[in-house]
Amino acid sequence: MIAYRIRFRVIVSGFLLLFALTACGDKSNNIVDDKSSIMAEVEFALKMESLGKPKDESSIKFIREMSEFLENENDKRSFLQIADLLEGKNYAEVEKIFKELGGELGPSATPSEREISNEEDDQKFAELSLEAAEIYISATVDAEQDILTEISDMIRQNTVLVKKENQDKFNSLANFIENNERISAESAFNELQGKYKK
Repeated sequence: MIAYRIRFRVIVSGFLLLFALTACGDKSNNIVDDKSSIMAEVEFALKMESLGKPKDESSIKFIREMSEFLENENDKRSFLQIADLLEGKNYAEVEKIFKELGGELGPSATPSEREISNEEDDQKFAELSLEAAEIYISATVDAEQDILTEISDMIRQNTVLVKKENQDKFNSLANFIENNERISAESAFNELQGKYKK
């Protein structure tokens, strides 16, 4: 569980960076030294594909955008290649490069083998969505629409991995964020946070 919490924080840091860049309008002086946020996105894309739910263009866009801020040129090239491979649905090659970069994957599972019914799985992906939503809730600057869409898409993608009885609530939260309905988003966020935050 600790490893997943670290992963949540790393992904959230990536979104915070995007907020900062949007606010200042200058990307030239901002460098991402840690590739962990991109690795987490690639890992999640592979996990979703193993469940028969491949990720959409927002994941590919995230990988491409964040790769541009990496100092290590070899890592940058590898992640841009991964984005191209994801676009071409070449998941075997994506997994190969992911492992070459130091990533580790657990055993794959089919949807029938992997029902989201246990508390640990539900908690992991719900917390990831809440971490993303919290960026919007606590932001002190208005985000551009593409950033709102990135966050809402991330929440929707995670929603398929939480318990069915809470999926509608997470989808509503994603819609409120995408439509920049802050009061409604905060209300939905607080309700879900009460269910999941420990």
